[in-house]
Amino acid sequence: MTARTKIAVVGYTQHRQLAPWTNPDWEIWALNDLYMDLGIFNDEAFDLTRLQWFQLHPWAAIRNWDKEIKPGDQINPGIGPMARRDPNHMLWMREASKHFPVYLKQLQDECPDCLAYPYDDVYKYFGEYYTANDRFKYFTNSITFMMAKAIMQLCPDPKGQPVEGAHLAVYGVDMQVAGSEGNSEYGYQRPSCEWAAGYCMGKGIQFTVPDESDLCKSAFVYGDEEEFYFRKRLAAKKNEVEMVRIQAVNQREQSRFQEGIQIGAKSMLEWLERSHLPGDDGIGQAPIAHGHQIPMG
Repeated sequence: MTARTKIAVVGYTQHRQLAPWTNPDWEIWALNDLYMDLGIFNDEAFDLTRLQWFQLHPWAAIRNWDKEIKPGDQINPGIGPMARRDPNHMLWMREASKHFPVYLKQLQDECPDCLAYPYDDVYKYFGEYYTANDRFKYFTNSITFMMAKAIMQLCPDPKGQPVEGAHLAVYGVDMQVAGSEGNSEYGYQRPSCEWAAGYCMGKGIQFTVPDESDLCKSAFVYGDEEEFYFRKRLAAKKNEVEMVRIQAVNQREQSRFQEGIQIGAKSMLEWLERSHLPGDDGIGQAPIAHGHQIPMG
């Protein structure tokens, strides 16, 4: 089957939903255990030949995934590739590789149908114009390696033109500048993704990244008179959040005030109950009816 000329590299963040899942003209390239989040594997009509899969972590770490999952642990499918790990990941890759390409860091006996990622070919392709040597290695994450392989498919000759209709898109990838929650690795991984995007466009390959992504986005344009628009937007948003916070504090204080009133009202009712009604089981303090007529002694 002729390789498609449109490739969507898909990561974990929510705008992966914008990827062309239902468009048969597009290949879908995904990674790690993202299949846990995708409904396509429950859709018998989905064409598996559209898929390529990548698992480029060290094999020793993957082999230990099942050991890291303890009885009672919750596997959360919504956080990210390293926050949750599928203990059946190796078995999944073994089966999946019978239906579409699954690339590993190296060939492994446990997954005989998986393929080895072509590192040397990639380094040589992107080192064609690299004067230091012919092994260009600016690849800090799996997404960049996926983008690199996609560029090679869409423009096989590093000195030639891309195939007709070549289009690379990236969905579900943010790589926040300062890293995401938990001081993650994404911050320092982002630059090579953006280098690959620039290389793609420089080759004349159409490149798409959604507005929702942080890739190829800037808070301002240097030297532009509207340079500080983003700071103004942040300031306005901070004011909005502060107003909501103040409202929440006022509501909390009002709730505490109301709670105090209700506690006082309840105490008053309990006092009335004790003072004016005979108690059950000797708890009440009111005198027994006609007690004044009971002889003393």
